[in-house]
Amino acid sequence: MSKYKIIVILFLFCVCNINATMQVFASEFVVQDENSWTDLIRTQQMNAKRITDWNSWHHTNHILAGKSTSSNQVRSKKIMKHKFVLQLTHAMSLSDLHYFVKKYKIVAMHQLKNHLIVHTTMDDASKFKNKLINDKKLGSTIRHVETLLTFGKQSNSTPNDPLYSPYQWNLPAIHMPSAWKSFKKVAYFSPPFLMKQNDQSVIVAVVDSGVDLSHPDLKNHLVPGYNSINPSLPPNDRIGHGTHVSGIIAAATNNRQGVAGIGGNISIMPVKVLDDTGEGDAYTVAKGIVWASDHGAKVINLSLGDSQTSSIIENAINYARSKQVVIVAAAGNDGLRQADYPAAYAGVIDVGATNEWGDRAEYSNYGPWVDILAPGSHIASTFLRGNYASLSGTSMASPHVAAIAALICSQHPNWSAEQVVNQILLNATSTANHQKSRDPNSGYGLLNATDALKGLDWPNRLQFAPFTPTWITD
Repeated sequence: MSKYKIIVILFLFCVCNINATMQVFASEFVVQDENSWTDLIRTQQMNAKRITDWNSWHHTNHILAGKSTSSNQVRSKKIMKHKFVLQLTHAMSLSDLHYFVKKYKIVAMHQLKNHLIVHTTMDDASKFKNKLINDKKLGSTIRHVETLLTFGKQSNSTPNDPLYSPYQWNLPAIHMPSAWKSFKKVAYFSPPFLMKQNDQSVIVAVVDSGVDLSHPDLKNHLVPGYNSINPSLPPNDRIGHGTHVSGIIAAATNNRQGVAGIGGNISIMPVKVLDDTGEGDAYTVAKGIVWASDHGAKVINLSLGDSQTSSIIENAINYARSKQVVIVAAAGNDGLRQADYPAAYAGVIDVGATNEWGDRAEYSNYGPWVDILAPGSHIASTFLRGNYASLSGTSMASPHVAAIAALICSQHPNWSAEQVVNQILLNATSTANHQKSRDPNSGYGLLNATDALKGLDWPNRLQFAPFTPTWITD
């Protein structure tokens, strides 16, 4: 055979071998040279035992690029135990590269300018770093070694509940999505956002018309309640008011059903004090407040009221306050400069309502006794017989604040009720020329969930502003 034929045969063999290298990676080591820094690495032979077949090797190369679609994900993950970034002072020689691959059990490698991204099967990540940094043969080549970080997409913290996006304008209005996003590292709903992993569920007593005890968006968030009208009966809701209030606070969130509640790990204690016509007397209401205080409620929501005072209700409020219960109540729906009770009692957070444009709703009472505003117009929430409804009123505004109070309690279980109140009011979005001051008609401004849930302990406590109520009778 002539030397020319030998040369041609060798050339064809090399070409075929290169093609085979591009197509079959079962026993080849492949480097993606994304930038022509130097001819840093060339294809090297590796131990075929480290990579079992083309599929696992193909998947191995694409995991790093974020393009993994192979069905062999579990197998390839077993191969790549640790990933590191090496910053080099200069290119490795071919002999150093071979030494590095063999000694440090490298199963995959990529190059980006003067960095190598390497995958090793060494069991001890810290041992890999220390050995490499102190390696006399490679020491002058390696400038820095660090673990390859993994990044995920920025979550938009939007619940998948179908009624959230089209109807629940109220939650973005109080900055709830950014609050969920800020607290995504602690467990809240699934996926977790707000509540800490080791926290007990905080109980909010909804002292109202009862709750639809079988509602699919609520039934898993209920604790035993009380029927103050007839203690021998369960606190079932017959008019929907208490069910609607409860859903604003704690409807199951991110469950692909209905609405999103503010606090998915909050428990609702249904306390029925209003009858099937929506009315209840002062004794029944007071009894419900005392019962809730004695049975573990940390927050009580009172979406009810009257322009007249009641000593028995005021005494019940004071009893609850003595047990460090946070009390939140609706300001009233007469659209007047008028105090409603129990909202206007000392130590109660008096909540007025806003509309979709952030203005005080025309029906919302106002005056110096109002502490804060929250969304109250066209609020979508749970309703009777597993349904959902949109209702308006300060009754809908109050539970927004009650829910945030519960979340603060979950973060700071040792805080006093007064500290929780301060945290909410002092972090409201002011309506008084953007100053942190109290407006004579709307209190400290609009509820701001993100700022209230920062967990800052304000050293200067608020004193509830003294006032002389203007008595207006119907």
